[in-house]
Amino acid sequence: MIPTLAAQWLEETSQRLIAQGRPLEGGWPGTLSEARHRLRVLIVSENLQLSEAQCDSLSREMYKTAKNRWRDCAVLRPRPELPDDM
Repeated sequence: MIPTLAAQWLEETSQRLIAQGRPLEGGWPGTLSEARHRLRVLIVSENLQLSEAQCDSLSREMYKTAKNRWRDCAVLRPRPELPDDM
């Protein structure tokens, strides 16, 4: 269930960015709040009974899965070098 939700989230996010003419680069643009919302939508539509702790755990898993998949397909920008005296 979670891998499928994460894949859908990644696909929707990628398509939205492409439609806006934005590159798929940098860190994962999704948020944990978004993951929670997406999970709640599924819970309501499927009439699932999950505890708050289960929802929190599954939301975190979905966020982590989507973020990891984003890293596989996005162009990651290197961090800028900072001067040694900072």
